[in-house]
Amino acid sequence: MGKLKTKLLFPLLATCILMSGMTVSANTGIERSSTGEAFTLDRYNQNIYDGKMKEEVYFCPVTLTKTEKGQHLYAAEYTGNILNSKWTLEYSEHYCIHSSYPDGNNWMGFSFGRQSCKTTKCQPGWIATCAKCGREITILFYSTKDTISQIKSLTNGDCFISNCVDPNCNNLENGAGINHKCDEISWNRYTIQYNGSGANGGYITNSYHYYNNNTVFEGKTVSPQTKLSTNVFYRTGYVFDCWNTKRDGSGQKFENEDDFLNIQNKLNLGNSDNGKVVILYAQWKPAYSTLVINPNGGSYNGETTITQRFRTVYSLDSDKLTPPTDATVSYDTQGGYEIESTHTTTHFSGWTFANPLRGMFSEKYKQYLFGAYDTNNIFASTKSDWYDGCVDTVTANYTGDSFKLPEATYPNGDNPEDQKRFGGWYADPDCTIFVGGPGDDFSTDHDTTLYAKWSTLHLDSEENWTANKGKGAVDLSWIQTDSADKVFKIYQKKENGNWTEVKSATSITDDLGEVKASFVRNTDDENTEQIYTVPYSGIYEFILNGAQGGNHGNLIGGNGGKVTGRIYLYEGETLVVGVGSQDGKGTRYKGGTAFRQKLDQTGAAGVGRETNQIYYYQGEEH
Repeated sequence: MGKLKTKLLFPLLATCILMSGMTVSANTGIERSSTGEAFTLDRYNQNIYDGKMKEEVYFCPVTLTKTEKGQHLYAAEYTGNILNSKWTLEYSEHYCIHSSYPDGNNWMGFSFGRQSCKTTKCQPGWIATCAKCGREITILFYSTKDTISQIKSLTNGDCFISNCVDPNCNNLENGAGINHKCDEISWNRYTIQYNGSGANGGYITNSYHYYNNNTVFEGKTVSPQTKLSTNVFYRTGYVFDCWNTKRDGSGQKFENEDDFLNIQNKLNLGNSDNGKVVILYAQWKPAYSTLVINPNGGSYNGETTITQRFRTVYSLDSDKLTPPTDATVSYDTQGGYEIESTHTTTHFSGWTFANPLRGMFSEKYKQYLFGAYDTNNIFASTKSDWYDGCVDTVTANYTGDSFKLPEATYPNGDNPEDQKRFGGWYADPDCTIFVGGPGDDFSTDHDTTLYAKWSTLHLDSEENWTANKGKGAVDLSWIQTDSADKVFKIYQKKENGNWTEVKSATSITDDLGEVKASFVRNTDDENTEQIYTVPYSGIYEFILNGAQGGNHGNLIGGNGGKVTGRIYLYEGETLVVGVGSQDGKGTRYKGGTAFRQKLDQTGAAGVGRETNQIYYYQGEEH
């Protein structure tokens, strides 16, 4: 038995296209069904043709479709008549053996039996070859050579049926639709694979490209990728350089996201087959970064532009810095008396890096680490987009040594209503940016001009020792030539102390406190001399109590009297205090000239000043 080259197929076709040049006639051996849906050959013809395998019925040569550069042929669905180049006998020994059936006993208008006799020899099977593409139409057509020689073309979509030649058997031997795919022209498609070539991570899927970026491939519309895929591979300490067709970089070089037409032309892909695979290998170069040192007006004794490899270290040495020339502070007194400029000195105070910082800086060790971060300012060891050629700039900072701001004076006339007082130094001529007042510390690391502000508010002060319950106060008064609101701050200080701002009425006494001292006798028989040094200048209040007096005749001795007094004392003066004994014992102190007051009873007390000494006595009548 010969080889079987087809399966039994039973498509339900709604319509049928008649084969060109075919005549439905009993004389030709070609018969079409009553419905016109299918045809059969040599139905019940028991005169079996005894042919040889590979025997041919030739009609015309195969004329293949020609392609151009960048094109290929593919099998496409075909409609219409199929011109036969030849018939080839492929199944010479055909017996009634098949047993595959559709439902019922009728197919496409032909009746059939459902039981193979297995003994009846039938007509041999022929295979048609398409004259356009040279492909076989893979259905076995069972027929004699004379009948098959009449069929020079077939119609795509038509159906063929073959029965056992014994009418009593009539078994269905073949039933199939003609479905031929013929050659059509299409532009080539190419695949590019991306190899990381030593990368630590990242992945790029294959990209697909079409010759000349055409948008139709094998009959379907496509969206061509016109450039190479963006590199996302990464390798520690390296940056992506380019792609190459050889791993060692000796092949064709292509840039990241290079245009596909460039790849197509350099690799001459138009002469390659459809489906050509191109492998591109990532090429790497060491990552370098640059540190720029800005001396900021000074000088740096060393390289100021340092380029080093990824994650190497450079130590910043402030000893190599020479600060800029001393800054000059000029004074614009704005109508006041001129003041000579002040020439300051400066010293190094630290380093400042410009943002964004690509490297890392250790403040403790003053070391800079090159290129630790990428273009997106993400730590480089976890990111695919490595940064090369980044530039970090570090600037030396200086601090000017401080000095005391001077006081400005104004050439006021005699008119009390036209008096100006110095209101401090400002950074701008309009006096909106306050810098400081006279005696305040000021420093700068660059040349600058300070501007004097003048106020027409004339504030005067006068001591008033009777106010504040005898503790004293300061009476303030001012002259103001305009109606503008003005604010003065009031300060107070103890002698040789620091000025403190008076923020409320209570802070005047709460902040300064009081000075007190008490003096008592030590024995009954002697006066006791005690010395007290005045700590602050001011009014001091004295309270002197007389001692216990003795009896005098009918008078009974009792407590001595009390003397009070207020004296202005200066800082550093010495008080020499003598305290008498009971009953007037002891030696009295003489010479007090400031004042004396006689007391009742036997006790007496007094205070006075002689040169820089103050004497206090009690316990004796006088």
